[in-house]
Amino acid sequence: MLSVDLDVTGMDEMQKFFDEPRPLAARQQVRNAVIAAGELIKEDAKSRIHSISGDLADSLQVESTVGQQKIVATIHHGQGGAHDHLVEYGHMTGGWNKSNEPVLPHPYMWPAYEAKKEEAFGLIKGAVAEAVRNL
Repeated sequence: MLSVDLDVTGMDEMQKFFDEPRPLAARQQVRNAVIAAGELIKEDAKSRIHSISGDLADSLQVESTVGQQKIVATIHHGQGGAHDHLVEYGHMTGGWNKSNEPVLPHPYMWPAYEAKKEEAFGLIKGAVAEAVRNL
């Protein structure tokens, strides 16, 4: 799982935004941006998976968790993607690998994050900035 924290210091308005309970509309606006950022990375990750069945790519999903002071979007596999770590990191023989050769890693999540992080953070920054302006 990839986790990213965004710390902004030195801006009283920004700190106020995160410290005080927000109106539902502002929280939803930021949540939607966090989910959109996760979807952006997920779609890029799907395009990087070389698969015969398509199960892993089809299983990727974005879920969000909202706390008092944070919103988290998690990209993970669902049904049909239990082998995601074996694809991302590779694996030795045994278990699912019935051959006598180790399987090389085929990273898809980290490269997708690296490729889309600026655009994803831009979505989040824009939503937070607009929500702060509307305080």
